[in-house]
Amino acid sequence: MIGITAEAWNSAQHRLGTATATAALALIFEKFCRGEISSPTGYLSGMIRKAGIGELHLTRSLHGRRKAMRLAGFSATCA
Repeated sequence: MIGITAEAWNSAQHRLGTATATAALALIFEKFCRGEISSPTGYLSGMIRKAGIGELHLTRSLHGRRKAMRLAGFSATCA
């Protein structure tokens, strides 16, 4: 739906685990819908690289994103 390749998705599931890959996908989907990223596959690949070197802080990203959206009055839907 947002253009993530099957190869990138399979790699994410393999390297991050299904639950973490799904959480990453949710974050990417929300950012893509808001026009904040133009290459979901590239963004996911970057997340995989960060995870490989211990620099992916997905929980912190999700909580920060949720707080920012709540403060700005945004809904969690994609138009």
